[in-house]
Amino acid sequence: AYLTRKGYAGRECLTLTTSHKTGGVVYRAGDVAVPLYDESGTLVNLQLINAEGLKRTLKGGQVKGACHLIDGQKQAGKRLWIAEG
Repeated sequence: AYLTRKGYAGRECLTLTTSHKTGGVVYRAGDVAVPLYDESGTLVNLQLINAEGLKRTLKGGQVKGACHLIDGQKQAGKRLWIAEG
């Protein structure tokens, strides 16, 4: 539901298979789960995004220095997009 609302209905992504509560928000099966990695490529946390767009990371997981890379091909003369937040 979140990706559809943002205009990315056809995008594949990881989703929850069961409900999970974190940071006072209940996430349901089908909500987005974004894996976060450190600079060595180790999984250090998950960011959960529900249909309303509420985002939380798992308690105790690393956030500082963590990122999620979207695969693609480097192309000379093309833009590279970097987003934070």
